[in-house]
Amino acid sequence: MVQLIAHAPEDGWAYAREGDTILLLRPPYQGNRLVVGLEDVERAVTVHGYLASDRRFKTERDLIQHLRDEVVRSWPVQETPEELREDLLLLAEPEEIDLYLDEATAWLGDGRTLEVEALSNRLFGAKALTYPQRQRIASLLEAVRSQRYASRQAPVASKFSRVCTSTKAGAPSQNVGSAEPNVFRPTG
Repeated sequence: MVQLIAHAPEDGWAYAREGDTILLLRPPYQGNRLVVGLEDVERAVTVHGYLASDRRFKTERDLIQHLRDEVVRSWPVQETPEELREDLLLLAEPEEIDLYLDEATAWLGDGRTLEVEALSNRLFGAKALTYPQRQRIASLLEAVRSQRYASRQAPVASKFSRVCTSTKAGAPSQNVGSAEPNVFRPTG
């Protein structure tokens, strides 16, 4: 049985009691054991801001795993590096993938087609992707293409409507820059 007496979650240093011996444990924990006195633990808590604890572990290995987990939990949550995001998407569980797809659907409603396309393409590589989720991604990508196509056609349609409405009612329209009327001529 090993007892955690005090630790600094940010850097992984810890004081532990094993029997009657107090040890200072420092990362990477292999061979970095130093026998210390109780006054060192008191100074660490009162002066250096270590967190006091009385948690017990079955083995030193369990304690070390706990300390490593604490270091990770203490990291500030700011912006995640792009590579880590990619890894997280690849390892996402089906429930998480559904949440990402719901978010992408909301983005599509906001016109954020670039983000939807990027997320959808990344999710195709997810290891836990199910067949219905693949179908949802395909539908999202099709919707992105449709929105882009519609946005490209809008200026053309607008130009076409101006040309059509600029002709006199009942008069045949003329090709712009041409004296010939608009007549369909088969090619061949």
